[in-house]
Amino acid sequence: MADLGGTRFSLGVGGLLCVGSVGLLAWLLPSFRAYDARTSEHALAEKARRQAAHTEG
Repeated sequence: MADLGGTRFSLGVGGLLCVGSVGLLAWLLPSFRAYDARTSEHALAEKARRQAAHTEG
């Protein structure tokens, strides 16, 4: 990519592709976008497991 347009061009295009990919995934995966670890049943169970392991050891 840098051979085609230079270093700045390749960095700019790479950044735009990264931002575009994140936007596409956010649009395709609304449940991932709405995830909240403070209310997730699995995240709360993992937090409790880690706290229990920390107090035991």
